[in-house]
Amino acid sequence: MEKQRKSPSKSSEDSSHDNNGDRPARGVKRQGQEPPPNPSKVARRSPATPGLGQQPRPPALAMAYPNGGLRITRTPGRRTAKNCVSLGDLIDKYHLVSACIFAFYIADEELFPHLPTPGGTKEAVPVRPLFLHPSWYLQLALYSLVTQIYIGRDANNDPLLQAAAARARLPLAEGKLTKKTLDVLRHHLEALHQAAHPERRDLRPFYAWAPGSAHSKLLLLVYPTFLRVVITSCNLMDIDTVFGDNHWYIHDVPR
Repeated sequence: MEKQRKSPSKSSEDSSHDNNGDRPARGVKRQGQEPPPNPSKVARRSPATPGLGQQPRPPALAMAYPNGGLRITRTPGRRTAKNCVSLGDLIDKYHLVSACIFAFYIADEELFPHLPTPGGTKEAVPVRPLFLHPSWYLQLALYSLVTQIYIGRDANNDPLLQAAAARARLPLAEGKLTKKTLDVLRHHLEALHQAAHPERRDLRPFYAWAPGSAHSKLLLLVYPTFLRVVITSCNLMDIDTVFGDNHWYIHDVPR
């Protein structure tokens, strides 16, 4: 009786391949390769940012002038000087919560590009939410909140003064604005500014108690963790904030 021949046993190297030759058997890794990760054990990655558009969130803004500082305008000839500052250095578009800006003269078209809403910029900058809510629709509602920007100036220098007087049917001679007339024109001026800048829902114009009574230049910039107080000698127009020799006192006060 012929003995039944035993088939040769496969070596450990041969057993790691299936019938297709070079392809490793399921669950067996090639030499020098890591096995595929188990999906159930892979940690879920959080999105790059909790905000809309998934844009990287800038780091938290820290106080730069906790003890106060005196600077001069960063003119084109002082781009690298250490003791200089510009309006863009002081107004952080992303972190700004609210602002109150007053100057004797303000050029809106030159100030608005520094502010965090799309009044003077091509892209809208999202407003930082007060807190993160798990419901996306409530999160969206928080992002729809608008930063409040209060802008004050001498009423005699308001570019819409004559239009407000015509709307109120009040005769107004140049340089003859009185406190009584200003009180009548205040709500007309506010309405005209809103109509002139419909994209700026944040704009809240205000005026000194009487025409010609205030020549101060002041910025109160509210950030999440501190208040930035800026007292300057320049009116808010490029000829002063960019090209003129002016002084800036900046002081960051913690909340």
